[in-house]
Amino acid sequence: MIEQGGFSDFRVLAGEAGLAKREVKTVCVVDVPDIEGWIFGGEFLLTSGYIFKDDPEMLIQLIETADRYNAAALGVKVERYMDRMPQNVLRTADRLSFPLISIPSHYAHTEIINPVLITMSEQTIEMANLSDKIHMEFFNLLLSDGSIDSILSLINKYISRELLFVDAATGERYAHTTSMEFSQLIDDVPLPSLIGHFSHEEIVLCEKIRGYLFMDRQISGAVPKIVLNHAKEALLLSLKWKQERWKLLNEREIHFVQDILYKRFRQKSEVMSRGRTLGWNTEGEKAVALVGISAGRSMQRPLHEPYARAFKKIHSFMNDIQKDIPYAILENEMAFIMHAPKDDWLQIKRKMTSAFRVAVRNIKAQSGLQLIMGVGSPVENIVYCNKSFREASKALVLARQREEANDPVYWEEMGAYKFLAPIQNSRESQEFVDEYLGKLVELDDDEDDKDSLLGTLFCIINNNWHLKAAAAQMGLHYNTMKYRCRKIGEIIGMDMDSPSVRINLSFAMELYKLNKIGKEHAKWEE
Repeated sequence: MIEQGGFSDFRVLAGEAGLAKREVKTVCVVDVPDIEGWIFGGEFLLTSGYIFKDDPEMLIQLIETADRYNAAALGVKVERYMDRMPQNVLRTADRLSFPLISIPSHYAHTEIINPVLITMSEQTIEMANLSDKIHMEFFNLLLSDGSIDSILSLINKYISRELLFVDAATGERYAHTTSMEFSQLIDDVPLPSLIGHFSHEEIVLCEKIRGYLFMDRQISGAVPKIVLNHAKEALLLSLKWKQERWKLLNEREIHFVQDILYKRFRQKSEVMSRGRTLGWNTEGEKAVALVGISAGRSMQRPLHEPYARAFKKIHSFMNDIQKDIPYAILENEMAFIMHAPKDDWLQIKRKMTSAFRVAVRNIKAQSGLQLIMGVGSPVENIVYCNKSFREASKALVLARQREEANDPVYWEEMGAYKFLAPIQNSRESQEFVDEYLGKLVELDDDEDDKDSLLGTLFCIINNNWHLKAAAAQMGLHYNTMKYRCRKIGEIIGMDMDSPSVRINLSFAMELYKLNKIGKEHAKWEE
């Protein structure tokens, strides 16, 4: 302001360190010592000194208040009413880096105010034109390219800094640097350390940080700040466009997975062509894995919150098994189309089982949700995934029977269940269940009740007909268990020691559970 306004005879008495940091936005004349509530920042304050002639040290209070409200400077006509500026005042101005300026007494206030306001007006117009120019450069860049790399290149053109941008959502890093030292540093340093050690700008949308723009050193001056403001807008738009493109591609992929699972296509060539368009490996054997969620009784939060978090973790652990695995969300389950080459399938199953156990523990501890998983048998290629999907759905139904389903259920390992599942909920299966279990169901169909005879029978069957083991599991005395076993035999009118009766009761129990669960989860049925 001093140079541009032509005030070469102004003299800086103290606070010189603040000259480059404090921006002049307007000029005000001070005629009272108490200015609190009358200034708002950026003021160049003018005083003749008359109000301070009897007590010059009152200037200390004025300077402290002006600094607190971020005023730009204080100009005093020292020679007119004051013989000298007290040392305490000068020390205060130096301590606060608040410019204290001596103005020759021959200046009228208007001779200062008018040139400053004209200069400021010209600067404002100049900065507005420059801002428009920079804005158009970023705008045109977004229209033609829009990549983060090109945005960083344009920022560097104006501020000449080594730059790094970090996408807060994905962790991806984009650098514009000519320094090998800076490149190595940004590749190895974790995000929290970068935030703590480098000058940076936050890219914020809806109060959420979407990214960080790091610079090797701080910027100063009006032009770099204008550039950064427009750059932040451009980066935010680039991130939003990137997210929208990802959503479109993701929805397109999810719909295609659903079409494959439900066999909503006409020809094999259609599947292969769409798969290649999405960058999939459509060749070789495939298998479908279904991961479902059962809410634990202890969970108190609304369902959508933990479900959404659980789905993200499920996708993460499956992606660790096979990168970029195609998937779709089906009601409360996620379906994955896995690459399942015959020679590697056993190893893939082992890896999947191990990863699933960890996911089950983590998700249950964090949200109270219980994961279950069903996996269909490998099929010849992606076109026949509908068969593997139906098997995975049946396996998932069986997984729901387990109290602690810590391992996936593989359809190819289900043995007799393969024959029971197809007759689930059929008239014949219901008649068979009624013949062996009907009277117990009439008495009490809650197999989880400790006093339930139906539950007692299921516990005995699950313990391979060892009454002592069943008694221990239910917390009953051995004699009580023997009495219940006789009572069950009397009610159903059958010999509980007969091998054929035991086999039929075991089948009836499995069909009962399949029928009960399948009524709620029968979407796999053709």
